[in-house]
Amino acid sequence: PDAVPENHFHQVGHNHAVVSDFSDVSRIHLRRYKFDASGSLLPTKDGITVTPSVWLALVREFSAIDQPFDDGKRKDFSRKFLTPVSMLKETEWNALKDIQKQITSKTVSIMFGRVFLKLLRKEVAKHIPFPKFDFDCIDADIVLTTSIVELLCNHIQENISSLFICYGCLEGYENQLDHT
Repeated sequence: PDAVPENHFHQVGHNHAVVSDFSDVSRIHLRRYKFDASGSLLPTKDGITVTPSVWLALVREFSAIDQPFDDGKRKDFSRKFLTPVSMLKETEWNALKDIQKQITSKTVSIMFGRVFLKLLRKEVAKHIPFPKFDFDCIDADIVLTTSIVELLCNHIQENISSLFICYGCLEGYENQLDHT
């Protein structure tokens, strides 16, 4: 039970963040887990699943979430919203913020290591018809196509990864407005 499976990130208590891909779609699962009799982790219904774009939108707002907000007016929203199934406590929220870079990195890795590569290969196969009679030609085309696809995938992944580097953080700016 001590080992956390690949792509699982332990938060606090029984909370885990899991990055997965299924049917060529990446997802981030923020969910409570429980151990079964054999010590395996099993997901519960308490949690959410988000797309990489929703996750990145959340990550961009992490710094603003801790800032207090008070417009001086109290409003009663008790009848307007349903009670949530699961809310993060402050310690759980802080743990999520601590591992957000690992989750983001793994999400990008899965998207470009598996999902994007599959989609790119499918797209290339649509435009490059392989002759059915010359098997040597097929091998050469497959090697060339695979090399081109991998080069393109690596190039895109490197350029996207560089977007996650914050100039303000690298320079040590304290003012959040100076961060880009």
